[in-house]
Amino acid sequence: MAKKDTAAEIKAANGVELNPDDYTQAELDTLLALAKDPAKRAEFDAQAKALKGTPQASSTVAEEDAGPTLTVKVNPDKGSGSYLHPVSKQAVVRGGEAVKLPDDAWTQDMVAKRFLLEVRK
Repeated sequence: MAKKDTAAEIKAANGVELNPDDYTQAELDTLLALAKDPAKRAEFDAQAKALKGTPQASSTVAEEDAGPTLTVKVNPDKGSGSYLHPVSKQAVVRGGEAVKLPDDAWTQDMVAKRFLLEVRK
């Protein structure tokens, strides 16, 4: 698989956009394996940082700085899959950890319809 394709798969798996020119194919393959497992997000971030520097999350950082967020997870009793926020492209994976999403109309609607559950700490 080409480095560009691997980087695209990483972005699809966890929303992090990496420059394929900054990594070897072996490094990208390792990061892809971590990106596919939501429970290993911290390990993915640490590996990506150790190999190159701080990865740029697609819109996630900008969204968090731009306004309020909600921490949500998939309601295990409703629906049948995982969800992708239409603006931030952040995935909310069924059975995965809670994710911060922009507090916008889409997120509010998904919480109101009980597809997503708000997590409060």
